[in-house]
Amino acid sequence: MLPWRGAPAWSGVDWAGVALLAFAVAASLYVVVRRRVSATAAHAGALVLWGLISLALAVRVPGAGYLFTWPLLVGALAALLSLSLNANSPRWKSVGIWIAALVGIALLVPIAYAVAAVMLGVTGVGGIVAAVVIALLSWLVAPLVEMMCGRGTPAWSTPLACFAAALVLFLVGVATVRTSADHPIPSALAYIVDADSSDAWLASSASMARTNAWTREVVGTSARAPDWIGRELPRPAPAISRPVPRLPLVAPSVSVLSDSGADAVRELTLRIAPASGTTALVLRVVGAAVLAASVDGRSIDTTRYRRRAPQWLLQYWAPSDSGAVIALRVPANAHPELEIAARRDGLPALAGVIIPPRPPTLVPVQSGDVTIVFKRLRFSRPPAS
Repeated sequence: MLPWRGAPAWSGVDWAGVALLAFAVAASLYVVVRRRVSATAAHAGALVLWGLISLALAVRVPGAGYLFTWPLLVGALAALLSLSLNANSPRWKSVGIWIAALVGIALLVPIAYAVAAVMLGVTGVGGIVAAVVIALLSWLVAPLVEMMCGRGTPAWSTPLACFAAALVLFLVGVATVRTSADHPIPSALAYIVDADSSDAWLASSASMARTNAWTREVVGTSARAPDWIGRELPRPAPAISRPVPRLPLVAPSVSVLSDSGADAVRELTLRIAPASGTTALVLRVVGAAVLAASVDGRSIDTTRYRRRAPQWLLQYWAPSDSGAVIALRVPANAHPELEIAARRDGLPALAGVIIPPRPPTLVPVQSGDVTIVFKRLRFSRPPAS
């Protein structure tokens, strides 16, 4: 993929500009810190910060902890070499510093690029992640930064040069980065029916509407969707929508098989059966903590989840027409609300609504265009013990 093709969010040129800007900021901060402390103390502080991050990752995300642990170990070893070798061994001292730099660069720069320019986009959260990683890496190799910005050299020459280079790259990106049929940008539409009312919407994520005129033409720009619509999109995000005619689509049927309470726990057992053609059921419990859950008698083990979501969520793909038995355990005094979204592929024909063909610069992403039938089930009164 050539770096000057596609959208700015996925552009290698813009990513390089963000990386240079992050390094320039880190180098500027280093210049300021060096006015108060020695080079050894500045590097030691950076190693302590890396140690705390590595420890936090080891606890929260064990599988990713090595990304910070290995560069930290090599950087600490390089720092020890720098302290132990005397002035008569500058060559070996430089070797240790460069090894630490290469290990950190080999592990983290590809990750920073993948997160920003491949997964999340340079212009959003991905750009922030990339900038933080590059800044941290700059401080890990502080002895190299010292060679460029430390005492005895024009301190601000390197940060200013990097600021200028980043500006040049951003200008190049503005002048050259364009979408094309070979390098399209993402799009996705959803026709959403509220089974509990007479409302229906044609919706898309607000970020997609900002990046292409076709989405804005289809869903408009002035009407903001109800908050729950953004949660039900194939990729949950703030959404915009336009009201459209409501089709008589069949909502999932819900049967309460049992509802009992004992020992401060309320147990709900439901059979949820989707309409024919449903590709996925998305279940969400609002207003109550789910203590335990099972599907067709199989317990859902949450002990290996990496993080706790604020709401209980289950995505059930390829459900059978006969449905599934869902058992939930919630606190006895809770008033849970179950949201059910039944998805199927594609959009139906809507009277009076014309959706123009996608231009070649757009491509459907995630699940593509989908039809969603949304239903709520409220349990307002806990049963008597």
